[in-house]
Amino acid sequence: MTAMQLLGNLLWFVIAGFGLFCGYVGAGLIQCLTIIGIPFGIQSFKLAVYTAWPFGRVVVTLPGDGGGLSCLGNVVWLLLGGSGWRSGTWSSACCCA
Repeated sequence: MTAMQLLGNLLWFVIAGFGLFCGYVGAGLIQCLTIIGIPFGIQSFKLAVYTAWPFGRVVVTLPGDGGGLSCLGNVVWLLLGGSGWRSGTWSSACCCA
């Protein structure tokens, strides 16, 4: 990790990362209360770590991932929780800009 990535991560964590991290962890805990929500809760925990310390990370899409259930999960996330997280992320990014 370069010094610039470390500085960016520290600045991001103080301004926006900690709040987003707590939100994703809370959402993950709520989603893990049901058997159906456990896979989505695990993904929320992964996103929590990614939003807390984003610089120097890369998102990799594996071939063969996705499918019908993935699409359904994305629609459910968009309708139930995605719009709130999207507005929180955008407002945090505007504060950092």
